[in-house]
Amino acid sequence: MGQKTNPIGLRLKINRDWCSNWFSEKDYGKLLIEDLLIRKHITDKVLKNRSFNRLELSDIKIKRIGKAINIHIYTSRPGLLIGKKGQDIEKMKEELVKLINTKKRININISEVKKVDLDAKI
Repeated sequence: MGQKTNPIGLRLKINRDWCSNWFSEKDYGKLLIEDLLIRKHITDKVLKNRSFNRLELSDIKIKRIGKAINIHIYTSRPGLLIGKKGQDIEKMKEELVKLINTKKRININISEVKKVDLDAKI
């Protein structure tokens, strides 16, 4: 019986990147919990809301640069997530600020997955 390894660990820096890009010596645990809360909130909101039943999430990547949190969401139909005139995104930003209780600026970028057939999550 062989040793089991994580396939993501083998692919890092070759054809895959980390899901979170940030570094902290002091507040690592706190920031890790914030990342998990952000991911859980976004996936729960998308999966439980009836208007998003045709929306699939591929990936959520989080980058922290200075006093800003950049969240990149990859989805098959970005228009359903954005809403009319960006209202749903603004509402999601407000909910995330309340959830993680921070004064940092939150930027949400939504990208479309062009080849849906090649993405296993979708």
